[in-house]
Amino acid sequence: MEYVQGRSHEAWGLPIGVLTSIAFLPHDPSLAAVYLGGYTASFLFLSPDLDLEGSRPTRRWGLLSLLWAPYRLLHPHRGISHTYLYGPVSRLAYAALLVLAPARFTGGEEAVLSLVQRALAFPVHTGVFLLGYFAAQWVHLIQDGILPFGLSGRRSCRCSKRRTRRKYSWKG
Repeated sequence: MEYVQGRSHEAWGLPIGVLTSIAFLPHDPSLAAVYLGGYTASFLFLSPDLDLEGSRPTRRWGLLSLLWAPYRLLHPHRGISHTYLYGPVSRLAYAALLVLAPARFTGGEEAVLSLVQRALAFPVHTGVFLLGYFAAQWVHLIQDGILPFGLSGRRSCRCSKRRTRRKYSWKG
């Protein structure tokens, strides 16, 4: 399996987001837009490659990319940040921390609470947004050759200071 890198992630991943959002059109066009919003934001700004200094997603943050340095220190490239559950949840939690910490010290808690209340008032839309968020993360991992549930595939991992390839297989 060939691994996708850089712009190729976007060349394949973004159209997949558009195509999968079409599934919502017969039900509610607004859900297609919400899904695509979650997918696109996730794919472009909260990619698993935020753990890599100089990556396109990291550069998109501009000067604010410095805020992701602690995340990179805790998550070596293609380590645990490239997993199906922990990786996306850790980036979402870290992004929430980046919003909540300044809000706490600047008196913006009410604005954040209001945003959360609005999101909870529309649980279906919030769920579809999160579905788009997770779908983009998983598409990225599949493009990296990291398959779910231990299915056969190759995975790049960081082992000590050198990069090796490890074959996975189901041993359940």
